[in-house]
Amino acid sequence: MEQAVSTGADRAWLFSRRSGPFWQGLGFRPADRETLAAVLADTSQVALFRRTGQLGREVAWSRPL
Repeated sequence: MEQAVSTGADRAWLFSRRSGPFWQGLGFRPADRETLAAVLADTSQVALFRRTGQLGREVAWSRPL
């Protein structure tokens, strides 16, 4: 996350179905899955999740940096 800040990022996003308490301990909060998918639309993970139908099962998390 420090590297992301150093390149100008102001928000971190991730998908995690099973590790919510871990991410919450790092300041992440539940986020809107479709918003995350739109923000990261060009990533291979989002493309894969859309292609395989997995996106609807994912849980999105986000936090300011």
